[in-house]
Amino acid sequence: MIDIVAAYDRNINLYEDFNKELIKYIRNLLDGKIKTHSITGRCKEKNSFMGKISKTPDKYKSLSDMTDLSWIRITALFESDVDKISSILSRNLIVDHDNSIDKRTLIDADRFWYASLHLIVSLPENYDKTKYLKFSWMKAEIQIRSILQHARAEIEHGLGYKNNLNVPYEMRRRFSRIASLLEIADEEFDKIKQDLQTYSLDIDKHIKDNSKSTPLNFISLKALIKGNPLIKKVDKDISNYFGWDVNYNDIVVMNREIERFKFFGINKIKILLGLLKENERGIINMAKCLLPIKKKNRTPAGISLYYLWYVLAAKKWSIDYIIDYIDKTWIVVRDSSIEERRIFANKILHAYKSL
Repeated sequence: MIDIVAAYDRNINLYEDFNKELIKYIRNLLDGKIKTHSITGRCKEKNSFMGKISKTPDKYKSLSDMTDLSWIRITALFESDVDKISSILSRNLIVDHDNSIDKRTLIDADRFWYASLHLIVSLPENYDKTKYLKFSWMKAEIQIRSILQHARAEIEHGLGYKNNLNVPYEMRRRFSRIASLLEIADEEFDKIKQDLQTYSLDIDKHIKDNSKSTPLNFISLKALIKGNPLIKKVDKDISNYFGWDVNYNDIVVMNREIERFKFFGINKIKILLGLLKENERGIINMAKCLLPIKKKNRTPAGISLYYLWYVLAAKKWSIDYIIDYIDKTWIVVRDSSIEERRIFANKILHAYKSL
């Protein structure tokens, strides 16, 4: 036991470096493939280490026998992402299957206790040679769970709840009811995610066949910007004036953009396209007058819609109306003083008058 404690003291800094390296590698593996809520990690503190080896002194002969000295938690947004993350890690890390455990499979069908997927991993042989040689004998435990599973575990931990029979029956019963609701919520979030993906795949055809009735929302607007020839034309005319290109990887679509359309009563794709066509010349002129000249060579796709809002606000010929539009839809600008907003509103109106 003395030898393994001395080994811990000699190597804990190296384990911390291993933990940081593994977290960086995992983030690179998942980047662009699966969005996660968090990826965190740490090494087992000495008090915890001593407690573990004292409970089973014959089990741990060396540090390499302890598979959770380095520990990483991946919190996924959706429960279905847990297996996807596991698959990516399994293809790119060496997994110790004998010591890994999927605690989700240990739950009885009529019980609702928290469980997560635990993988014991080490770096692959094709990893950076210098780093691999330094860390090759080390293992880490990776826990993967959904954000709702994480919330439940943290709350239970904060309450000191260990799911044992020392907790009164009524309290155990209430924990179980909450757990069942969170499990349903996890499944429903996954279903919503799948339905949104299906809607996104079908939206182009829906716009083409039913543009008059297609509602204006985040997904339909994004699809419209990517595929509508009129939007592409006006975007291109604006970009050409400044000698720039249109960047279709950068799209002017966020939730607040939908709020700006609502301000003008635009809630259907058909209405939007009609206003775009009607105000094409004004949009281009507004962009020429107001678009900041910066050191860049691209404009975001959908820039024409950005200046359509200005045109629609200016058509009322009222500074107060433009300020009202700014106050209700522009988070950054509305934080400025009333005088600054009035100056900005005058610029919009002046640009429209120059048509």
